Amino acid sequence: MPKPLTVEEWENLLKKEGFTIVSIETNPMLLLEPTRVIDDEGFFRTLKIMFNIITHPNLRKVLAMGKNI
Repeated sequence: MPKPLTVEEWENLLKKEGFTIVSIETNPMLLLEPTRVIDDEGFFRTLKIMFNIITHPNLRKVLAMGKNI
């Protein structure tokens, strides 16, 4: 499984392709934070996602991913 690129790897890749780096900004990975999920998916879609996680135990692995970030 491929791993995400580091900032330095992204910078090298973009420079190699002819891009000029003007600035570099990073943010924390918040994809599995409840408020972020609601912002991205909306309230009712978030409820559906949570219902699916509760009713399908194999989907609980998704929640465990957030603990490894």
